[in-house]
Amino acid sequence: MFERSSQEQLRAALNYLPGDLGAFQECLRDSLHKAASAEYTSSAADGAVDASCNGLGALISIRIHPTARREDNLTLGDAVAQAERGAEDAGRRAVQERMGSHIFGGRPLIAFVPTVFNDPADS
Repeated sequence: MFERSSQEQLRAALNYLPGDLGAFQECLRDSLHKAASAEYTSSAADGAVDASCNGLGALISIRIHPTARREDNLTLGDAVAQAERGAEDAGRRAVQERMGSHIFGGRPLIAFVPTVFNDPADS
């Protein structure tokens, strides 16, 4: 049998749970879908390279302005990588903001989300 303190701890933990789990789950699903399906962009090399990613970090597009093609391969490659990382980071921050606004069990939901959404700097 549970000790009294354990029962009180269980009650306290249950008080943190949302009252309507179905509505909470639907709200969470909508937030994740919106963040994952949105497009996040970033530029590099003074706007000569643009990259777009979705909220899951998947690359959607790279646009290289004709003037950037005059750069050497290494410089152009660095600019493409910088733009892609920027777009990916923008998507990650958007997902973190959406997930941070939802609380479950007294903790922000970002604590329960796979590490693909977490900032590598936090590791």
